[in-house]
Amino acid sequence: MPFPPPLSVRTLRESALFRLGREFVPVAVGQVLAMAGGLAALRFLTEALPPDEFAAVTIAMTAITLQSLILGAPISASVGRLYAPAKEQGELPSLWNAVSELNRTISLAVLAGIIVIVIFATTVGVSNLFVSIGVVAILSGLVGNYAASQDALFLAARRRWISALFRALDPWSKFGMASAFAVIFSATGSSAMLGILTGITSILLLKSFVARNLLNLSSSVRTISHHRWKKQVISFGSPYAVWGICYWCWSSVDKLALGAFHPPVEIAHYAVLFQLGYASVLSLFGPINQLVQPLIFLNAGTGTDPKRTAVAYKKILLVSLGVFGLGSLFSFFAFLFHRDFLAIFVAEGYQERSSLLPLFTMAGTVFGAAQCLELYFLVELRTKALMRPKVIFFLVGSLLMFLVAYFGGVPEMAAFQLLQALLYLSLMIFLSHRQMRIAVMSLCRTDRVGER
Repeated sequence: MPFPPPLSVRTLRESALFRLGREFVPVAVGQVLAMAGGLAALRFLTEALPPDEFAAVTIAMTAITLQSLILGAPISASVGRLYAPAKEQGELPSLWNAVSELNRTISLAVLAGIIVIVIFATTVGVSNLFVSIGVVAILSGLVGNYAASQDALFLAARRRWISALFRALDPWSKFGMASAFAVIFSATGSSAMLGILTGITSILLLKSFVARNLLNLSSSVRTISHHRWKKQVISFGSPYAVWGICYWCWSSVDKLALGAFHPPVEIAHYAVLFQLGYASVLSLFGPINQLVQPLIFLNAGTGTDPKRTAVAYKKILLVSLGVFGLGSLFSFFAFLFHRDFLAIFVAEGYQERSSLLPLFTMAGTVFGAAQCLELYFLVELRTKALMRPKVIFFLVGSLLMFLVAYFGGVPEMAAFQLLQALLYLSLMIFLSHRQMRIAVMSLCRTDRVGER
């Protein structure tokens, strides 16, 4: 039996596996460096700040998260989803012009809000230190919104190495500057927050320079379709703002409730475990999401062709299963080596509750898999279909988390995080059962029409 001819270099380069690997490498490199930066920053900050000041930074970060979820995420998600249709229609400058205009409008509203907050806080006699930390946190979130739009643009344009570079620089810049400010000026939360603002701003300036000179998307160009894209961005992204408010309540009530009912050291212990377990596991999925989301949206196109959407459904199901498997493996290692992990990544005064780390890692795994299933609705441009169930789930979850924090402590909250994640995964499976059935049927066929 004759041997098959050897594959040429050109054949290898044109293979789907080679193209996938070529796009995955920069994403993976960027994510690994970003994770290293986040973990190193956790070590530096816990060394530089006492637990009560670290708790103050944790609370201040909830203000940044709030802006990111209700102002930054809607626009960045719209950029990621609408980039492919805009490119197909030759209207990318119009889309970016609409995005830039919306960001400017949001900035003016936030700055006006800061003035009102400062006047009100001064009138009622709120501590100047508390006000200054809050204002710096709000400004940091505002700058971060611009950066999020540019991140989404680089990803949608499949500029993998650029996106990887900025993703790697982000934690090193933000939390590296926070640690440096805490060491140089004072070991306080206000110094650390000023460092975070400095780091975010420096990265934004660099991103703006690269986007302006590499992608040639001038926000000063206005076309007839400008207002149409602006309406589409608002329509697609508005559900994200509603979800963002509820998700912020759900994701921040644990820290705020701990601050209300428990000493600051409990907030510090909880925040360290959450960052090292829950957040780190979700960040592991970053390369996967960054790689497959643009490809899935490219496969789906406008979301009206059944053959193209079936290919996208199949990929979403495979990604969800892969995320669950990878996160479960990480949780197993966290169960075996939780003491070693905390000894490496946090200072000695933050290591008391290391045995809870596996609960946080598994909760992050389950929640990450559930988030992947949300892509079914993004493919179909039906984000509003998720609004009511997600709002109800996050509001009820926030209330229950508040009660758990009141009656319990860090161990009970860790267990409840896992329970919530399991319930959320069940909800997403129920809502997307039709798409999942199509995905399973697609996996059983060899038809690859519409796949790129």
